[in-house]
Amino acid sequence: MSRKDRELDIHVLESTAYQRLKERGLCGRGVIPHFFGMTEKFDPQSCQPYLKMFLHDKYLPSAIFLEYIPNLEMIHLHNYSQKRMANFIKGLREIHEAGVQHRDPKPRNMMIVKDDSERAVWIDFDRAETHNIPVLDEEEGIVLGFRDCLQADCATGKLDEAYLFYCT
Repeated sequence: MSRKDRELDIHVLESTAYQRLKERGLCGRGVIPHFFGMTEKFDPQSCQPYLKMFLHDKYLPSAIFLEYIPNLEMIHLHNYSQKRMANFIKGLREIHEAGVQHRDPKPRNMMIVKDDSERAVWIDFDRAETHNIPVLDEEEGIVLGFRDCLQADCATGKLDEAYLFYCT
């Protein structure tokens, strides 16, 4: 598929990625939250008053249903560990092996679980591309660079080298 022909609907991008990753066992291994399904273009009238903000939208809302993970927080200096970062890289490789390119491998989409010293969770696949073949290693290079910068910053206790990864 050429760039001009690629899917732009973020609901389609995200739900397709989560479906593929679930099929390949990444939910069960904790790499991504459990994906429970989705609903497309539903009438928010039946969900009042909770969805009143959608009543006057031009388009009907769609939703994906994901696992709630208590104590989830973004990777940062105070919760960084080599094991967690190794698990992010391993998880991204598994995502790529499943034929999904995240397309936004930034710290804001890299979550850790406070009470679990090892779990690393990738979220937010609304820019993802799903391919029939494994994807290239460009994203892995970004995450490896982030790891190196964050590791250096942890040694000094100051966010410096990894700062730009948090800005985009």
